[in-house]
Amino acid sequence: MKKFSDISLNGLHLKLIGWAFTLFHLAAMLLFPLGESSAVKVILSFLGYIALPFFAFMLVEGFAYTDSRIRYVLLLAAAAVLTEPFFDYYMCGSWLDFESANGQNILFAYVLGFLQLYFISYMGTGSWFRTLCTVVMVLCCALWTDILNIPSGGCVQLLVGIFYLLHEHPRVKNWAAAIAAFLSLGTPALAIPVITRYNDEPGEYNKYLFYVAYPAVWICAALLKLALA
Repeated sequence: MKKFSDISLNGLHLKLIGWAFTLFHLAAMLLFPLGESSAVKVILSFLGYIALPFFAFMLVEGFAYTDSRIRYVLLLAAAAVLTEPFFDYYMCGSWLDFESANGQNILFAYVLGFLQLYFISYMGTGSWFRTLCTVVMVLCCALWTDILNIPSGGCVQLLVGIFYLLHEHPRVKNWAAAIAAFLSLGTPALAIPVITRYNDEPGEYNKYLFYVAYPAVWICAALLKLALA
């Protein structure tokens, strides 16, 4: 059996692991109505949170290496917008909802994270003023996810900022990400040791598959609910 330190994971591996934990997140929302509380729902939710660092990390990698940042963010935004009415209908019974605790789907957090990366890549940390502006931007993005009612979006914003800003200092980056993830939601910190096994290879897969998968789940769920209504 391989030692953990010998394990090598590419981008596809990380996304598949992230999706495996996303299934727990989906189960928590699909099986339990909004506002209903139970021990099973809490457990499923906390297992689902482990997916967040995987996709935050791959978002930063995508920002750094994509051929077209504009196309990347537009595809991500399109997936978020496509998901939203079906997500709202299933969760809240309304095709558009901006007020409930689960008001917006998680893809909007990654869109905001990508926009955050645009800002901090331009601003940088070349001086104390630029560093201050960058830190403020990360914190503002985390605040905006709360204002927009994007569950667990604040954790995503912090992780995106840490993964990008500390890219050249991997040990510090990993510790900072683990601490931020633990203080935000607890269980996402468990993803950080796995992410350290990333080998800088993207892996071979159809990149559009991951843009379609999340909307497809909520479209099917909403249509099923509509048919049974």
